[in-house]
Amino acid sequence: MPAGGYCDSCGRRRSLARDHAELDLGDLAAVTDRARRPRNEDAVAIGRVVGATVAVVCDGVSTSTRADTAATAAVESAIVELLDALRGGADPAEAGRRGARAAAGAARGAAGPADRDTPPSCTYVSAIVTGDAVTVSWIGDSRAYWLGPNEALLTLDDSLRARVAAGRPVPAALAEEDPRSPALIRWLGVDGDDEDAQVVTLRPTGPGQVVVCSDGLHHYLPGANDLAAAVSGLPPTPLAVAQGLTRLALEGGGHDNVAVAILPFPVTETGGTPA
Repeated sequence: MPAGGYCDSCGRRRSLARDHAELDLGDLAAVTDRARRPRNEDAVAIGRVVGATVAVVCDGVSTSTRADTAATAAVESAIVELLDALRGGADPAEAGRRGARAAAGAARGAAGPADRDTPPSCTYVSAIVTGDAVTVSWIGDSRAYWLGPNEALLTLDDSLRARVAAGRPVPAALAEEDPRSPALIRWLGVDGDDEDAQVVTLRPTGPGQVVVCSDGLHHYLPGANDLAAAVSGLPPTPLAVAQGLTRLALEGGGHDNVAVAILPFPVTETGGTPA
């Protein structure tokens, strides 16, 4: 990693869960902000390879200790694994699973002897955008949205409330819990499970953009239609969209850290978006 923070091989730039960071690669961008919290426990990374753009967002679980260390370690490990997997010829779904595994290992590794009761933990979501598809992988309640023809929320929160609402199975051990609970049932960390990430692939019928974000944003703009309406009033560049959505979350109350990445679809063979 050179002095300016950019990687010579992929163009990505680190976001080390600072109070505020803006990452701009031209054809994709991201912003993270501490908001009204004492520190920023969200982390985000973006990158590109030939024919694809990639983003990862991890949100530190606030009830765990040193959640920012889990989120930062997970993001950094995931973006490297995602890009390496794609360069090596892995299809986006497999790359997404590999990225999540790398993130899970890094989050577990962030724990120390003093973290026995509440070890560092975080959520995870990644998006890979190519010339013909969008592939998202996730564990927890960070989200990915498609904004374009047939706009949609692409992820399903790992909570009882979300699973029950979607008609999805609930783990037997949690069958007696309140089905309205928004509490996480999956996350990354020493006390997380070892299951692979959920993976969804979308093949859009026209151009659009993918929004990858933590709950610091989707708390205020929960539906794909809400996001689409907000984005429609913003300048069209990825950085301007990321900045504008972050600003809307802060103006809405800023109750939590914010991380958001914007990836236009489709990308060209060189990893850029069409003019």
